[in-house]
Amino acid sequence: MILFHGIHKFASPEPSILDYGELAIGAGTFLLGIVVAISTGYTARRSRRIHVADKRMEWVTDFRNTISELISVAHMASPPRPDNANELLERFITLRNKIALMGLSEEGKIMDAEHISYDINRLELYATGDDVTSSFERLQWDILNKSQSIINEKWDKIKGLKK
Repeated sequence: MILFHGIHKFASPEPSILDYGELAIGAGTFLLGIVVAISTGYTARRSRRIHVADKRMEWVTDFRNTISELISVAHMASPPRPDNANELLERFITLRNKIALMGLSEEGKIMDAEHISYDINRLELYATGDDVTSSFERLQWDILNKSQSIINEKWDKIKGLKK
């Protein structure tokens, strides 16, 4: 159309109000798209944080239940030996392995006195009767204190994610 006006010396048409309206609609649509993209990104990030926090909360609940059952089973299996001691010790080993696979071990040695695996190993020796010098109450409180530290650490991460 511009070429036709240039060759035949016709006057260029003046832009009409409709041309400006279409331009405004296009700009508004573009801005709306940006707002929707930002809103969707924010919602997705928030939703992911909540999902991760929920999964950590499930982990904390499972860890707490496993530690509680582990201590109870060790107490029931310890001397004097009950008739079902072998089944209780099998359950103890299952729970011990579950805790070992819950991702508690950091790099380096895990059997030092600072790590919960050390106390769980001592509790196993107590439950099997191989360690008669340890006090069940002391082992129990050592495991519970270290478990509480682990739970508090995870709980701090959960609180940080839910914001």
